[in-house]
Amino acid sequence: MKKIKIVNIISRLVYGGTESVLLNYYSHINRKHYDLSIITMEAVNKEAVSRFEELGFKVYIVGDWEKKPIKIGKEILKLLKKEKYDIIHSHLSHTNFYFMILGYIAGIKIRISHSHLIYKDKTLKEKIKHKIYKILIKIFSTNLMACSEAAAIDLYGTTKNVYILRNAIDLKNFAPDLKIRKKYRSLLHYKDDEIVICNIGRMEQQKNQLFLVDVFNELYRKNKKYRLLIIGTGSMEKDIKDHIYKLNLSNRVQILSNRDDINNILKASDLFVLPSLYEGLGIVLVEAQATGLVCYTSNKVVPKEAKVTDNLYFIDLEKGEKEWAENIDGAYDKTIELNQNHKTITNNGYNIEIEAKKLDNYYKKIM
Repeated sequence: MKKIKIVNIISRLVYGGTESVLLNYYSHINRKHYDLSIITMEAVNKEAVSRFEELGFKVYIVGDWEKKPIKIGKEILKLLKKEKYDIIHSHLSHTNFYFMILGYIAGIKIRISHSHLIYKDKTLKEKIKHKIYKILIKIFSTNLMACSEAAAIDLYGTTKNVYILRNAIDLKNFAPDLKIRKKYRSLLHYKDDEIVICNIGRMEQQKNQLFLVDVFNELYRKNKKYRLLIIGTGSMEKDIKDHIYKLNLSNRVQILSNRDDINNILKASDLFVLPSLYEGLGIVLVEAQATGLVCYTSNKVVPKEAKVTDNLYFIDLEKGEKEWAENIDGAYDKTIELNQNHKTITNNGYNIEIEAKKLDNYYKKIM
């Protein structure tokens, strides 16, 4: 059987959401049937790049196409024509149009647009721009994909003829483990009786970590045993650190950069809070629920599909930090039985062992 040649397009290679989804799927798919490549705008983490290369990916780093669309476009087009891919699979949501057009010009017959976000336009300019992007995606893509029904409706206006590829995870990696919990709490300098609130995500406006710090400030006033752990990097890192310092919480809030042991970090935590301004789904919410953590996230802007167990609660951002703190306080022991947890997650389509086989069949079917 001739190998199916696929190129995936992502914005960067770090230990983030989209990259984690790709690593999960391609780690469990039968890769002997595929010739795999990735084109990325930037590579922030060399270890993340190595992880993909170990799976057999050829990694191409081309720079920021939005800053130099013509120059970078020519470079990508040259690569696409040279490699003669069967499938181009773009993971940049609204800006997939750019790569669908390049794939069309390069003669790639199967062009998959993948929606990973629900984006709320803030200005009329953004609304017009995204409307044009959506039209171009419909014209130049041959197949549509999304991480959730809500993400499909946001980008395509429908779920009809859209393949929903859930942000599935390896459940074995997210089973609670008391030995690992004890080890990591020691490494992170947490006492046994301290209540660790975890947040994982890029330090960008979307993830709303300034608000999270305000919520934590309210919680800490109620109970001095609360601790906050934020994992991520981004353009707002200084603003967030300054805010922490201003509230005199520097000894209570710990910030770690991107890492590949998130499963163990979650095992060391007690609560997971993600007050995002918008999300396509949020794979970390699935991972946190799989670990048995009680989770809190934003109502209306995070898809209801993120609730894959009874351990996830939605709160309206308009309620403010005090009401968020009231809801969260004292909730860390509301866990449910693990086996039931994982069974529910599997039934909802988030078990990678099952979902990777479905993706394998999908690729072969569209070929």
